[in-house]
Amino acid sequence: MFIDIARLLQAHNNPPNYLLTWLNHPMSLTDKLRDFSGDAELEVLKQYWTSPNWWDKQVLGIAEKSVFHRDILMFSHQIPCWYARSIIPEQTYKANDHFFNRLTHESLGSIVFSESNVARVQLVNYPITPQCIEYYWLPNFLKREEKEISDSQFFNVPRLGGMQESATLTQSRGQAGGKDKERCNLLQKEQLWTRLSLFTAKEGLNFYLIEILLPGLLGIMK
Repeated sequence: MFIDIARLLQAHNNPPNYLLTWLNHPMSLTDKLRDFSGDAELEVLKQYWTSPNWWDKQVLGIAEKSVFHRDILMFSHQIPCWYARSIIPEQTYKANDHFFNRLTHESLGSIVFSESNVARVQLVNYPITPQCIEYYWLPNFLKREEKEISDSQFFNVPRLGGMQESATLTQSRGQAGGKDKERCNLLQKEQLWTRLSLFTAKEGLNFYLIEILLPGLLGIMK
């Protein structure tokens, strides 16, 4: 099943030219970052088995009872450049466990292109804003970038899943006051560009990788 891009787009919007080579890069973004800046370092935020959330089911069409999620940040010279989530249905994982077990020490993007049984069959890119669920997969990044804000409940919200996470963060924004609230409002105006890849593994089973490019990448490019 291919990704329905119409479900992802809020309105027609073209990416800025300076991001095109990153959004449309056909190989590993990790390798591109390392070649460009001389450094690429992965930090695993969390990885876990869970029931498919609303986004998994409605956007990706996953119907299985269990999926593997792995959330990472990719840094260059200690600057966070993108957030990524691997989404692997249980059947796909079990049929290719020798491959996915490598995720304990490698990024998904760095290993898929060296595996003959894995192929990317679709790559789409689209913008996200605070009106998108994907935006609220980034609390650790926001916490890392805004750590000078000492008393903001917004940046201490537990990581939850899907639409519940969005609702929790909205409530926390309302409780933040003064300077914190002003900074939160500025964050709400951000637009972040996203790559979503559909891969097939052995037996034609699907898995997915979403990469959300962060403002730090622009700083690396300058």
